Amino acid sequence: MFEIAKAEKVSVSFLQKVFQALSRGKIVSASFGPNGGFLLARSAEKITLHQIIKVMKPGEDKMAKAFMCEVCRHRDGKLLLHFMMRLRDDFLNYLKSVTLEDLIIHPVK
Repeated sequence: MFEIAKAEKVSVSFLQKVFQALSRGKIVSASFGPNGGFLLARSAEKITLHQIIKVMKPGEDKMAKAFMCEVCRHRDGKLLLHFMMRLRDDFLNYLKSVTLEDLIIHPVK
């Protein structure tokens, strides 16, 4: 974990919190002992960006719904809401279609 923290220029405590959340979300599994660490809980082709984001930001859906309710209060809100819901659905479908394996094979530069 120290090597990752150094390479990514983040604190070890931050990285520990990230891995704890990923472990609770069953994205990674912890192994203990002298050679302990974290491993993917299942194959990279079965882990989607949507699953990772949902684990890391569990309240995002509630915030989005609250925002959309607020939009509806405005005069042209229903038209905007329809557009935003379509955009949200398309984005969620995209996140559900991209796997960890995709990111490994085609890394973002």
